[in-house]
Amino acid sequence: MEVREARRIVTVFVHHYRFAGARISVVCNGVPVNPGDIVVADSDGVAVVPRAQAQPVLALAQQMDYKEHSMYAVIEQLKSIVETVKKSGRL
Repeated sequence: MEVREARRIVTVFVHHYRFAGARISVVCNGVPVNPGDIVVADSDGVAVVPRAQAQPVLALAQQMDYKEHSMYAVIEQLKSIVETVKKSGRL
């Protein structure tokens, strides 16, 4: 839900939370989150990537993804993730 208002503060209550603005900087559990930052979340947690760091973070994530996927053959060969980690030092 997005509420836009240029001249006055608009508040909308969603359950027991109060909406106080859009495209504003906030701090969540000590982590600053600014407009334009990339925020992703799943059942494991939340990650915030500052917009200025998006390209290097994407490149690192792609490298990690490639390394992990390249381990599938070793996992299949050894029939064990534990043994694969022991052999390679990482998954």
